[in-house]
Amino acid sequence: MTTTLAFGLRPAQPADADFEYTLYASTRDDLRPLGAEVFDGLVGMHFRSQSMSIRLDHPNAERQIVLVEDLPAGRLITDGSAGHIEVIDVALLPEYRGHGLGTSVMRGVIAHADRLGRAVRLHVEKQSRAVHLYERLGFAICGDVGMYVAMSRG
Repeated sequence: MTTTLAFGLRPAQPADADFEYTLYASTRDDLRPLGAEVFDGLVGMHFRSQSMSIRLDHPNAERQIVLVEDLPAGRLITDGSAGHIEVIDVALLPEYRGHGLGTSVMRGVIAHADRLGRAVRLHVEKQSRAVHLYERLGFAICGDVGMYVAMSRG
């Protein structure tokens, strides 16, 4: 049985940049076979690109750090500036995955959206295990975007 970890959220600060980079790197095991030097270079480039893309495409996005026992465990980036809430990124450090934390974070987003009477939308890689998590939370696939699927709830 999975034990769900209690968590909190706080606004991300500029001082969180190193943590956010480490978190992003922990999600890119697909690049590890290329070797440490290439991995570090590509992860740095991809992280900067992702960060810039979020700032440009979602200037009103809310960046939050997921905390477990007051320690950074992940991040949640959402944008509610349209008629829905878009989950731009949700990521957890490896040691916090598989304990129900991601489910709890997403349930919080859903509860917030429900209070506002809004849908929740996101994109996820087609091959990601997270597709099944989102389906269990009531999301349905509503589009195909290359290597991603668009999903919506509400």
